[in-house]
Amino acid sequence: MDEHVKSVFSMELKKQCEFAIGAIHQVNSALQASRGQDLTSDQSRFHHSEVFRGLHSFLTHTSNISRILWPPLPQKRKKESSSDFSKRCHKLPRVARAKALKAVLQLDDAHLLKDRRLRDHLEHYDERLDDWEANSPRRNIVSDMIGDPKAIVGIDDKDRMRTFNPTGARYIFRGEEFDVQEMLNEVEKLQSQLNKEGVL
Repeated sequence: MDEHVKSVFSMELKKQCEFAIGAIHQVNSALQASRGQDLTSDQSRFHHSEVFRGLHSFLTHTSNISRILWPPLPQKRKKESSSDFSKRCHKLPRVARAKALKAVLQLDDAHLLKDRRLRDHLEHYDERLDDWEANSPRRNIVSDMIGDPKAIVGIDDKDRMRTFNPTGARYIFRGEEFDVQEMLNEVEKLQSQLNKEGVL
């Protein structure tokens, strides 16, 4: 990868970090506004929605970072050996690009930002609802809740969709818990590293 291409990817990674951090500022502003006095029901609903819109935006930008550094691989072909599959993947430009960038940034495959599960849950929300319809014994559903999920009792974990607990900055989706603060910390570390002169 030549220096010009590295600089292009560096700029894009920086931009996605900036967008992700900006989305969290939006979440925090919406949370603060939602605690205001004398809000109308429309204002309250708006600020509530802005929290989830900001979180979705944050996860979209962290996913964009993730795809640059850990791009998706193609499906393994029928009867394709593991060795042949590996060779085919290593020939893909996106795999070579990611390998070169991760080497310079000293990132490994255990990095938190590689995990795109929460973003995938939100992007494929319709499929998660299909699964809920097919498998929820009681057909209860709680979605877009802000606060401690334990505040609503008698709900199965798989019946809890989008839930954000500001205490600890935890996003819970169908029983899976994700640490948004930890994700943000990793984005900020990456941004700081990218801003160091001569890294990329």
